[in-house]
Amino acid sequence: MLRPGDPAVDGSFLEPYTSEWSVGQLKPDGTTRKVGDWADRVEIEEQNGRPAVRRTQTAIFGATRFRYVNVADPATMAPILSEEESSKGSFEHLVFDGTRVRHRHRATPAGGVEERDLPLAMPVFQFTGMYGILLVTFPLHEGSFFQLPSFEVKQADHIEWLSFRVKGREGIPTVAGEAEAWIVESEPGPGARFRFSLRREPPYVFRLDHEKDGTILRWDLL
Repeated sequence: MLRPGDPAVDGSFLEPYTSEWSVGQLKPDGTTRKVGDWADRVEIEEQNGRPAVRRTQTAIFGATRFRYVNVADPATMAPILSEEESSKGSFEHLVFDGTRVRHRHRATPAGGVEERDLPLAMPVFQFTGMYGILLVTFPLHEGSFFQLPSFEVKQADHIEWLSFRVKGREGIPTVAGEAEAWIVESEPGPGARFRFSLRREPPYVFRLDHEKDGTILRWDLL
């Protein structure tokens, strides 16, 4: 089990980068098509006199644009801030303070803004938005297995326990040729699977597969 502050978690090596992705859909019958574009930027900034990792992602799927912002303490990967918004008018804004989260949310353009303070039983990570950048700060060894508490507003206690297993190393195609990456997998629910290809060098995440009921969304680095 890993939690913010665990000495095994360390993001102090993270460096700034920018990357772009093509998102494709692979169906069980073998057909494929491009469904979106994704851009990713990580910056190292200062907040309250301490370094912070800021990850900003933008995505376009059809006529809808999404923007995700995550800020975390690189020493512990404890979340500081998380934002998600869409061009359709919905948004979610989270400010983390140890075992409390300030939550602002609007589900639809016509809906009102809900704002509340949510207590937590323990400090948590914010997997949503950070994704592979969080995982690459964990101890990656073949066969290792870890669980982590992540914020999830829909849970009664606002904590979702996620499990990940390091399958080993595997060659993956990159723009510079084939390179070895750590393969980290998770099965968050029936018929669902995440598969991350990670390296401890920018841009850290080199491929992502998100499978649901046999259909795969694949993020390929450009």
